Amino acid sequence: MLAVWRSNVWLVLLGACDFGNLQDQLEGLTNPLVAEGMVIGVAEPADDRIDLSALDYDPGANVTVFLADAANADELDAALVSGAMVSASDGQSSADLEEAESGVYTTVPGAGFDYVAERTATVTAVLDDTTGNVSVELPQTAGLTIMEAHTAGQAIDIDVTGLGYTGSLVVVFDTTSGDVTYSNEPTTAKEVYDLTRGNNELTVVTVPGEAFPGESVYALGFAGLVHSRSADVDGLNTLLSGVIAGQLEFHPVVTLTVP
Repeated sequence: MLAVWRSNVWLVLLGACDFGNLQDQLEGLTNPLVAEGMVIGVAEPADDRIDLSALDYDPGANVTVFLADAANADELDAALVSGAMVSASDGQSSADLEEAESGVYTTVPGAGFDYVAERTATVTAVLDDTTGNVSVELPQTAGLTIMEAHTAGQAIDIDVTGLGYTGSLVVVFDTTSGDVTYSNEPTTAKEVYDLTRGNNELTVVTVPGEAFPGESVYALGFAGLVHSRSADVDGLNTLLSGVIAGQLEFHPVVTLTVP
């Protein structure tokens, strides 16, 4: 009698499970196609001393996607996939990405995809008979106030407490020479993956003193980043795939000695 009762309990429990949902989750975890992406906007500088033509970033949205056929994060950079069709859209603007190098897909200047905060950007990849996409809500800029006068070689602390960012992108360049003096931009699929794993909100971001090596006028670019979640991934590996997003704002930092 006890055995029959136990069998009936198991039947009830199994009947209550959503097998379709479980199957979808399993397929997401075992799907070998991985997409790691960045959607980086660039706000127009308010200061005339800052000329962004020295950078690879363009006003609007800059999208980079790494596609890989990988079973774990350590394989990402060695397993990039070529020959896919990749695009980005927020429902109102869109762009096709070009394969800049094997397995790395990027927007080109004037591609037509805009960065509009609070819209949802979706990156879509089509490879053979597989279509996958990852979505992320585009965050607002931090709206920072940066003290312009600064001492060369000294670090700058940026307080972003309470803004909900889980990562940051910092780019500093010398406005006179155009040389980039500091950047923490991820340049590989694994580096993007690492940024999409963070769940702790940022409080203070430190820009090291090496970013301001001498007396000059520097442009300090900062973007607070957020990332997609596994629920935002469809048709790709849900465990490994992810997209980070944020908008760079640039501020002048002057280390010139005033006579």
